[in-house]
Amino acid sequence: MVDYSGKHLGRLPASHNPAVPLLMSLVLDAEDLPAPPDESNWYRAVAEWPMDNNDTQPDCTSAAVAHAIQQWTTYAQNMSLIMQAAAVLGFYQLTKAPGDEGGAILVDVMKYWMTKGIETGFGLHQIAAFAKVDPGNIPHTKSAVAWFGNLVIGLGLPMTAQTQDVWVVVSGSVASGMASWGGHCVLIVGYDQQFIYFVSWGRVMQMTWDFYETYCDEAYVALTESWMKPPGIAPSGFNWAGLKKAMNALKLAA
Repeated sequence: MVDYSGKHLGRLPASHNPAVPLLMSLVLDAEDLPAPPDESNWYRAVAEWPMDNNDTQPDCTSAAVAHAIQQWTTYAQNMSLIMQAAAVLGFYQLTKAPGDEGGAILVDVMKYWMTKGIETGFGLHQIAAFAKVDPGNIPHTKSAVAWFGNLVIGLGLPMTAQTQDVWVVVSGSVASGMASWGGHCVLIVGYDQQFIYFVSWGRVMQMTWDFYETYCDEAYVALTESWMKPPGIAPSGFNWAGLKKAMNALKLAA
């Protein structure tokens, strides 16, 4: 049996900023967008996912950012930008909430990434915009992953997840309570009919759709040029204008 009880988390309770859907003025007509595929896989080309200090520090929010940059550049830029652990820790120190307990508010991390950027050790990385996705809207969750490559999410993990290799909902247990273990941030990088595939603690893991709907209380999709392949088409097939239109459609769910 696995035991994740010694792993660090680090996402503080969700702070839902009503300004997030208004970060960017985008094309309004999204009716011609394609439906998301039944399966999406944006992780198999990545050979290894670093731990990014989350074995010793509550920096899961910064680790998720680093994993997103690594994934985008692997699929779209013909290279893999892997941040050094010191750079990930540096970003965490800039974005962590005040106080001694540690951890960060995810929406603040996303805002910092967009407005100031993250120093990767190979230059500054910024996203152009980000938008909320309603965790209860499964088609929009699938669309975010399929179209943009990933989804940064916050979970209120139950104690039951500490001993599960695949995260599933366990009913009727005190240990299954929302955030009874704590808050965690992970990067969704794929899905199929049964599972969501996400990166945490240096590996790709699985959760059921039911687990996602039960314990995810915030999710964000990011718009970035790192997801564009020359001469300007994303691996998912969208051009820049198409990604803007897609992001607006996902904003409407929030």
